[in-house]
Amino acid sequence: MSYIIRRRMLNRIKEQFNIIILILLMTAGCTYVEKSRGTRGIDENLQVTGNICNLYPDLKSQKFAEEISRLESILSKAADPALKAQVHLRLGLLYLDQKNPNPDHLTALKELELYTSLDPKGGKKGEIQNLLRALREVEKKKVIIEQIMQENQEVKKKLEQLKTLDLDTEERRQQIK
Repeated sequence: MSYIIRRRMLNRIKEQFNIIILILLMTAGCTYVEKSRGTRGIDENLQVTGNICNLYPDLKSQKFAEEISRLESILSKAADPALKAQVHLRLGLLYLDQKNPNPDHLTALKELELYTSLDPKGGKKGEIQNLLRALREVEKKKVIIEQIMQENQEVKKKLEQLKTLDLDTEERRQQIK
């Protein structure tokens, strides 16, 4: 394929990627989840109710790593599947949060998939399924973008080699004259 066609493909994929991210952010901005009955009395702070956007309204961007570590610690000690489900949901949402300085879509996808496996009723909700679908699409697009970027680098190397070859050929022509 020519360089121009590759560039157009890459631009098209980037546009699709941006649209998926926009849909993901819009979906996360309006998501609601019911309160889980199984975790009552274990840790009321882990209950997810109301607007998912407001789970951490006061969490500063530098505190995300601490909150993620705290939740992972709770997860390693937890035996109750309902509590684990809530922790996985919170972790997934933390990895996606707009204030997170190091968002990780792949980890968010894995956490939300774990949530759906531990809480099938909650995982079947439209909002969670929308997030999962968008995250899967983001990961597919990332793989495609990485492949195109790698191919683009190879084309650039070949182009440089051709330029060098062209210069060498031109020098030989000059020597012959």
